[in-house]
Amino acid sequence: MKHNNYIFIALLVFSLSIHAEVFKCKDASGKTIYQSNPCSSGSMPQGVIKVKEMTPQEVEDSKARLQVWQKEQAANDAAKKEAEKQQQAELEKQESLELQRRSVIAQEQQAIAAQQRQNQPIIVAPPYGRGRYWNNGGFSSNGSRNPTMLPQQQPNIPWNHTPAGQAPAPMNPPAGQAPSHNGGGAGFHNR
Repeated sequence: MKHNNYIFIALLVFSLSIHAEVFKCKDASGKTIYQSNPCSSGSMPQGVIKVKEMTPQEVEDSKARLQVWQKEQAANDAAKKEAEKQQQAELEKQESLELQRRSVIAQEQQAIAAQQRQNQPIIVAPPYGRGRYWNNGGFSSNGSRNPTMLPQQQPNIPWNHTPAGQAPAPMNPPAGQAPSHNGGGAGFHNR
C-alpha cells in the first residue's frame, strides 16, 4: 500500500514539472531507477521517457487531486492512530481486570489456607525427657514411684567441703585490715 502511495506521489510530482525528461536506468544489482539526470557510469541506460507538458488546467487539476489525496491520507492516519489508542486502552483495561481477578483469587486462596490452619489440631510435644511417654515423671505405669526413672541429679555437696558434723573454719581478714561492723556486712575496708 505504501509503495503505491510513493508511486502516486512521484507521478504527481513528475506531472507537475514543466520540463519533463525522465531517465530510466538499471544499476549493477539489476534494480530499475527513474531519475531526472542522465544515468551514471555504473548503471545502464534503459531509455529516456518523454513526458508531455501539461496545460495549466491539467496542472491545477493534478494539484487539487494531490491535496484531496493528502487530506485522505491525513484522515486515514488519524483514524489509525485513534484505533490504536482505543485498542491500547482496551488492552490496559483487560490487563487491569486480569490483575484484579488474580488478586481476588490470591485472597481467596489465603482465606482458605487460613481456615485450614484454624481447623487443624495443634500437636505440642512435651520437652525432651518429660511427659507421659518419656521418663513418665518418675512414676511407673502402675503408679508406684520408680527412682531409676528420675533424671540424674548431682549430689548436694556444700561449697566449703567440710565433713558432716564439723563446723566451718572462721574467716579471718587479711593482715593489716580490720573487720567492719556495718550492720551485718562481711566487707573489709582500709584504715
